[in-house]
Amino acid sequence: MKKEGLRRFLDTVTIVLTVAIIVALTSALMRRVGLLPGGEENYRIAFISEWEGDPEVYLMDRHGDHLQRLTNDPGQDSYPTWSPDGRQLAYIHLGDNNGDGKITLEDGTMLRVMDLENGQNKTLARFSGLAFALQWAPRGDRLLLGVVEDTDGNGQLEPGADHGVVRAISVTSGQAVILTAEAVPFYQISWSPDAERVAFAQGPQPFSLCTVSSRGGQPSCLIQGAGQALAWTPDGQRLTYARTSTMGTELMTIPVQSDAEATPEPTSLTAKPLPAYIIAHLAWSPQGDKVAYVAGGSQGPKDIFILDVTRKAVTELSAQINGDVGGMSPTWSPDGKYLAFSAQEGDANSVSDIYVATMGGGVNRLRVGTGNSYLPAWRP
Repeated sequence: MKKEGLRRFLDTVTIVLTVAIIVALTSALMRRVGLLPGGEENYRIAFISEWEGDPEVYLMDRHGDHLQRLTNDPGQDSYPTWSPDGRQLAYIHLGDNNGDGKITLEDGTMLRVMDLENGQNKTLARFSGLAFALQWAPRGDRLLLGVVEDTDGNGQLEPGADHGVVRAISVTSGQAVILTAEAVPFYQISWSPDAERVAFAQGPQPFSLCTVSSRGGQPSCLIQGAGQALAWTPDGQRLTYARTSTMGTELMTIPVQSDAEATPEPTSLTAKPLPAYIIAHLAWSPQGDKVAYVAGGSQGPKDIFILDVTRKAVTELSAQINGDVGGMSPTWSPDGKYLAFSAQEGDANSVSDIYVATMGGGVNRLRVGTGNSYLPAWRP
């Protein structure tokens, strides 16, 4: 081989090896922060914590290790939600945006998006009012935002006000489509699995279970007498809700009919009525075999339960934790092996922490701190 050809060959080999090393190092780094599949190390939970003062967004694995603080801004962060590809994290920020030294609704609610690959953090949109829900669309192109509006115009909510507006916001432009034609009382909201419709429970009591096109339009209400909690079944064909009577509480499903003349028939998931709980939150496992829910009385702590749909069996997770438990925000890992939630052990002065329940196993309390931790969200 001539010297020129040998040199060209060696240069090519050097380039290939350099690229391979860069790819390997990049992949290792991305696995380290949970951006690529990698077995156990791929589990990541974003959550809100007040460990260091203001509520900030943190990241950890399912054991509570590899802790990272992702935000560090004066104010209050809440509702972390992942993009479907797990590379971006959206959250709500309420801070002193007008520089008067106070945080009020007048400052506005900021919708922020963080890119975990390059560390960039941008404000996508800003609204007047107090956010109560944020969810990324299953297709990744939009975010669903629910805001309780500043109804009296002076930075404060009217006493007892529960009016709000639901918006679908473009991730690329920040432009919003209002899904509710006017401010109405409403509660939990949720994307359909195909992102074509949004479900919500509309009040006041008795609540109505409704859906609306994710592009806007006239809402369609399926049934009255539903609880405030709702969830789509994983196949997107039915909606799940709670129905309470003097006999107790049942978890029901109802088909989402496209034919306006058809009368949808609800069916019960439970073998018999549960105690007369108030169901505050519902979450289906990805496989569609279990439903996690938050239940409790009008007074006292709320507990986390799991209904095995096939066996009609109910497991109370608080039975595996010492002390009284106030459970909130159950959320399933993408493979359905784990359920993360926040809970408060002991009296009202105790702090809440993040817990992870292993299906077929126990419940672990993660990263006990001096401040409250809540709103866990698994990376897809």
